[in-house]
Amino acid sequence: MRREAGLDDLSASQYEVLELLAAGLSTCDIAGKLFISPITVRHHVQAILGTLRVHRRLDAVLAWIQRLNGVRAVPHSGGDFRSRSRQSRRAGSKPREARNPSRSN
Repeated sequence: MRREAGLDDLSASQYEVLELLAAGLSTCDIAGKLFISPITVRHHVQAILGTLRVHRRLDAVLAWIQRLNGVRAVPHSGGDFRSRSRQSRRAGSKPREARNPSRSN
C-alpha cells in the first residue's frame, strides 16, 4: 500500500518556498528574498504541487495551513471548484427572457 505524500516529503527549500507562498509573496518576491532565480522558484513550486498531489498553489497553501492548525488534510476529489461552477451554470442556464418572463425591455 502506497502512503499519502505530504508536507514531510518536501525538501527544506521547498518548505521555505511554501511558507513564503502562504505569506502571499509572488514568484519574483520569493526569488529576491531567497536569492535564487524566479525559474528556480517555479521549479520548487512545481515540485511542491507534484509532491502534495494538488494542481494549484492555493491548495498547497491550504495543506500547509491545515498542518499548522493540526487538521488532517482531506484529499481533493479532483477538478477545480470554479470550473465546475462555470460548467453547471452553462449546462443549466436559460435565456434571460425565460428566467424572468415578467421583466420587459
